[in-house]
Amino acid sequence: MKFKNIGLGYVPHPQKKRGEDWYVIDENILAVADGVGGWAEVGVDSGVYSWDLCQNIKNSYYSDTNWYDENPKKLLVDSTHKTKS
Repeated sequence: MKFKNIGLGYVPHPQKKRGEDWYVIDENILAVADGVGGWAEVGVDSGVYSWDLCQNIKNSYYSDTNWYDENPKKLLVDSTHKTKS
């Protein structure tokens, strides 16, 4: 199956500038980061965090596709550690 829309995207929220929920999709990856709006109470922009996490998932995966194909959980753990937003 070939995807026509490859890359990062977000789900817009009708009452916000941007969405809190981001995704990355291509021929090898499908990941969704569901931003938690309650994080705003402690100073975290969940939309920025979700975007950063999806960027790190994509970048980590393509840094070593063979390793992460065998270890998808490790992809999430490594990407989360790289997310500093």
